[in-house]
Amino acid sequence: MIYKDLETLPIGVFDKVTRTGDLTLLVVDEKAPDNLENIWEGINEQYFEEYGIPKHIENYIEYMKEWLDYMVEIYVDGRKDLQVFADRAKKEAEDSVNGGGDFDLYDLASELSRSFGSVDPATTSVKLFMSHINNVKKHGKENNR
Repeated sequence: MIYKDLETLPIGVFDKVTRTGDLTLLVVDEKAPDNLENIWEGINEQYFEEYGIPKHIENYIEYMKEWLDYMVEIYVDGRKDLQVFADRAKKEAEDSVNGGGDFDLYDLASELSRSFGSVDPATTSVKLFMSHINNVKKHGKENNR
């Protein structure tokens, strides 16, 4: 079996592939095909279409734009005094990815299990997991009104 979509891919496998880049985790009990990169790209496209870009990735993009603006001024305009700001922007970008997406999947699954019954990262699909998260967000907003 090859996980090809969010409906079948367990959130635990999705998380591990995202963190390690090991695409062979998408394959169970068979030889890995040559097109695993295409399959993974399709899964990511589906994720972004349905759930958007995670906030820590948006932050990374914004900080890298800021860094690039500083680098242009440093090299084109000779503004070497801006290097400290460029370095800070780059560090913020790296921190947003290294820390922003860093969460314990099993802690989150445990919290979701309180509301939805067993949420096992090894068997719960990405689609169902994200549905649970969206329901919690929705009900939280309704309760804060």
